[in-house]
Amino acid sequence: MTRTGIKKMTKAFLVTWLLNWAGLLLIAGAFYSGQARPATMVFNGDFESGNLTGWTVDGNTPTVTGIAKRSGNFGLRSVLAPNMGTNYRSELKISGNAGKFGPDVGWSGANEYWIGFNVMFVDDPGTGAKISPMQFHHRPANWATWGTCTTGSQVDGGSFNIFIANGKFQLIRYNPGTIHVTMYQENLRLNVWYSIVVRYVPSYTSNGIIEAWVDGVRRASYFGINQKQFDNCGVALYSPYFQGAGTYRWESKGLPPTATEPRDELYLDNFKLAKTTVGANDGYDLVAPPGSTAPPPSDTTPPVISNVQAINVDNSTATITWTTNEDSDSTVNYGLTTGYGTNAADATRVTSHSLTLTGLAQGTTYNYRVQSKDAANNTGSSGNLTFATTSADTTKPVLSNPQVAVTSTTATFTWTTNENSTSRVKYYWSANPAGVSKFVDESVTQHTLKITDLTPSTPYTYKLSSQDAAGNVGDFPATATSLPSFTTAAQLAEPIISNVAVSRQATSATVTWTTNVAATSKVLYSPNRSLTSTSEATTLVTSHSRTLTGLTPNRVYYYRVQSANANGDLGNSATLTFVTKTASTMKSDAFQ
Repeated sequence: MTRTGIKKMTKAFLVTWLLNWAGLLLIAGAFYSGQARPATMVFNGDFESGNLTGWTVDGNTPTVTGIAKRSGNFGLRSVLAPNMGTNYRSELKISGNAGKFGPDVGWSGANEYWIGFNVMFVDDPGTGAKISPMQFHHRPANWATWGTCTTGSQVDGGSFNIFIANGKFQLIRYNPGTIHVTMYQENLRLNVWYSIVVRYVPSYTSNGIIEAWVDGVRRASYFGINQKQFDNCGVALYSPYFQGAGTYRWESKGLPPTATEPRDELYLDNFKLAKTTVGANDGYDLVAPPGSTAPPPSDTTPPVISNVQAINVDNSTATITWTTNEDSDSTVNYGLTTGYGTNAADATRVTSHSLTLTGLAQGTTYNYRVQSKDAANNTGSSGNLTFATTSADTTKPVLSNPQVAVTSTTATFTWTTNENSTSRVKYYWSANPAGVSKFVDESVTQHTLKITDLTPSTPYTYKLSSQDAAGNVGDFPATATSLPSFTTAAQLAEPIISNVAVSRQATSATVTWTTNVAATSKVLYSPNRSLTSTSEATTLVTSHSRTLTGLTPNRVYYYRVQSANANGDLGNSATLTFVTKTASTMKSDAFQ
């Protein structure tokens, strides 16, 4: 073979080799591109055409201008001013079906939508007004016009707005029947470009999601949206459509700015809408406007569950507790087998979890596991665990050490029990053989119960009872064949106090008095009318004497004497006074 032939073969081989590698690189590039970015750009509203191509005007027409741009050559300037009549919108809607998320425009429930844009606020609308630069809402089925309902307002489960109001920048969602639930707010920054990205996952089965990033930081997330709602007249409302971007003024009056209210002006640029499959979570970088950071990393790590315990287990309830390393909801699956079959749940996201299971069967072993789902819908689960409920309590409280203290008209019963239980006494006398009961519902082990209005010098029989939390009743005596008895004391005359006198010293005083019947002795006294100090004796006497010590010389003291007879009937003197001697008087008396 000649040198020329070899050169031709070598050249042909190199060309073939390069073409083959180029083909492989193209295939690989296509494959890589498809894997890295399955998201599809649905709408690009960056205004670089210099006009409103792709947009439909709602209200007063915004202006495409080079003044309002964030990047490129053009942006949108949207203004509401007092001279604009009664129209309180100056915004755009995406033309056609691009901004509709409903099933009749191809939504299968498997898509999620990403919206990104820049916005700059020039004016604060002031008190009482709210300005929305971006919103999407429900519409009736098949995108029909709103119904004629006049008795109520729209019930909305997944709509989303961005508001500025009262000096605040706010991310807003709607609950069914609720208006404007604030997901996030910060102080409003004027004449500064915001970078906004919104992720929206529609759902008819409470699996919808709304997330929003401000300047690259996720500021709001809401999981569990059910898009199919109804208004108050029963008109079906389906998944949201993109309502508009620009300036929409909302307030109770529904009016544009007036001569006495601020002008509303904002700039909008780099508006993009993309669609991808649910969970792909890679639409962020496709719509992210200037000023956004790198796409946020997807949270795919489930909560770590630890310290799972079954506590406070009795014959019908059990409390399951556990902890997680991040805020997450709480679910307990439980049942007689590892198939469980019953759930208890709390949607509140916490790190310390507690759920009480009720209606359990006594003396039964239960299988259970706990689960916690974080804000990114990652679910952590424990392994299978068991607990056993206790058998029913059928043991009666045991009553011991019963005592009764009587007067002519009262009887005070005391006793103890071996477990917490209530207190009841039933007492009988000849005029009332059916008996009368007195009951105290407090559950204690040391019982005291007093009955009053008894008849003096009268015999009574009685029975004590205590009931525990399981309903078991213990009695004293245990059988009713022979009940214990007591007899009230005879009626005594009430003490009548007389001959009250005081013997005074500088730092002490002795108070004496007499009573018509044997009674106790008590003096209440103080330097004022409060009578907070006492001196007393419980011995029953008719001649009484109490010495008060630690007094201040040359000071006025108020005092009253009291005496109680054996039945506790009390007699009182009037409030009286005495003056202690001075110290010099005391010395003088001592030398005389």
